[in-house]
Amino acid sequence: MERRKATSQWIDFTWRPVAVLPGQPDAAPWTVLTVDGETTTFYAGSIDVELYRTETGNYRDNLASGAPSLWVKLRRPASSRATNSSR
Repeated sequence: MERRKATSQWIDFTWRPVAVLPGQPDAAPWTVLTVDGETTTFYAGSIDVELYRTETGNYRDNLASGAPSLWVKLRRPASSRATNSSR
């Protein structure tokens, strides 16, 4: 994941996925990989990707597009949500 300083009055940072790694590296989630000015790249952790046979056509079309995509959804840990929801 890449965290970049935002140019906004409402948020401090923007986040975006920049790579998907095959396998599982020997690093803890949220390990800093690089820092370059106001941009920091993290290893966000691992998760199993589940594929469904009913979606085969969509997978094929995605791979044949020339720019295959993978959707990533980030969420705060439950402990962080509980703290913020009490306000």
